[in-house]
Amino acid sequence: VDETYRVDMFFAHRGNHVPHLQLQITEASLCNAISSGITSVNFGAFSAASSSQLTLLGSTVLTSESLRLTTAGEVNRASSVWYSENGQPKPIKFLNGFRTVFHFNMTGGVGEGFAFVLQDDSTGARGGGGSSLGYGGIKRSIAIEFDAYAQSSLGDPVYNSDPTLGHISIHTRFSDDNDANELYSIGVSELDDIKFWDGLTHEAAIEFTPAQEDTGGGPQLGWIRVFLDGKIVPAVQ
Repeated sequence: VDETYRVDMFFAHRGNHVPHLQLQITEASLCNAISSGITSVNFGAFSAASSSQLTLLGSTVLTSESLRLTTAGEVNRASSVWYSENGQPKPIKFLNGFRTVFHFNMTGGVGEGFAFVLQDDSTGARGGGGSSLGYGGIKRSIAIEFDAYAQSSLGDPVYNSDPTLGHISIHTRFSDDNDANELYSIGVSELDDIKFWDGLTHEAAIEFTPAQEDTGGGPQLGWIRVFLDGKIVPAVQ
């Protein structure tokens, strides 16, 4: 298969000797492992043709260039959009992991933020508004929240005493209703300079690497990594 795959590596050099890194990859094994069982989902640009693949809830609007979840002036509004097929759930295989990249911007004032959600509830699922970020209350879900406004009552980190400095956090309660309280976070960013309400377009990349077989008998752990604005170091993992 004539395809190109991205490989991210981090090499830490310690000591006084000359840095040296040797990498050998078997091409066939790499391609087979990556390509098997993956469903490709791509929206290069949103259009009316995409509506058959998306279920829009709340005040979500589909334009030729973007999805608008809410509009300025709406209070405590929760909207959502789900990948589907003619309104029916469209399962995606994650056996070998996935990587998704999207761009977003927040304008029109200061609000709570949004979340990228994987769920096995229904295409009609819509969480609570306000601090619930549209995913609080959705069962069997994992949410990567882009929280634009910190609330100490929910355990949100407040950086430099400025609640408009946001954070990225990964939340799940497994089969129970998900919750935006940081008690249910399995990973949160520690960057103290994230400001989503700056009128700029930001890039988010989310990667999931499933657990690998450990022949040594140790725990089998998978990884979720979230990168912001093209940085090579994840904001949270």
